[in-house]
Amino acid sequence: MRAEQASPSPWIKSRHCGASNTCVEVRRLSGDTIAIRGEHQAGDPPAIVLTQRDWHSLIREIKTGALDSGHHSSG
Repeated sequence: MRAEQASPSPWIKSRHCGASNTCVEVRRLSGDTIAIRGEHQAGDPPAIVLTQRDWHSLIREIKTGALDSGHHSSG
């Protein structure tokens, strides 16, 4: 699914991003899907599209450091 195929909400980013242009933006698509893109991709339709469940799982892994370089998960 492409990020612009549904009636999405506006792209949003954290207020902590400032003018760095290195943040990710998210938007809710239809149903329980969420699109993610790099801020520098503005106007570029492709985005990562996740279910709300997968989005919450991704956020949890980011917060716990599970995706940090050098961290190895046992599965």
